[in-house]
Amino acid sequence: MDQLSTDKEVVTTQLASAETQLRGIKAKGLSQTKKIEELEAELARAQAKAIQAATEAEKTKAAADKSIAIYLKDITAVKSELREASDWEKWSNDLAKCQDQRETLEEIHARGFDLAEAKARETDARFLVSSNDEDVASGSRDGEGEKYVPKGEEALEDRAVEGAVLRMALPGI
Repeated sequence: MDQLSTDKEVVTTQLASAETQLRGIKAKGLSQTKKIEELEAELARAQAKAIQAATEAEKTKAAADKSIAIYLKDITAVKSELREASDWEKWSNDLAKCQDQRETLEEIHARGFDLAEAKARETDARFLVSSNDEDVASGSRDGEGEKYVPKGEEALEDRAVEGAVLRMALPGI
């Protein structure tokens, strides 16, 4: 009986140990279940925040796209205005240039200078110079022999004739 009582004690001790282990495992299981539930709740909150952030990002992107479209439209309008201003400045400069030329011509006309007459005199002078050059090239001028004139001197003579025509046309110069 001793043996039985020893066996009973061993079994009772083993049973007590198993019960303790079972309680420990149950407690550990409960804490792990709580931990799992907490982690699942935290995951759900994180997913909700991610969805909210994605929604805000879409709204922000839509607002940014609208702003970009407005700015691009404004840029196009500003470019158009700059082109118009540039054209306006060019036209204004052209107008001032034309008015200046007109005033100059009116001043010339007021001095009694006739452009048609000056043009005719210039043409006559050029004709005389060119016929003079032809006479020099042929070696005679109205039956007279003429000596050789170097090209540089001919140019000086041409300028002198043109200057004389201008001085006759514009007496104040």
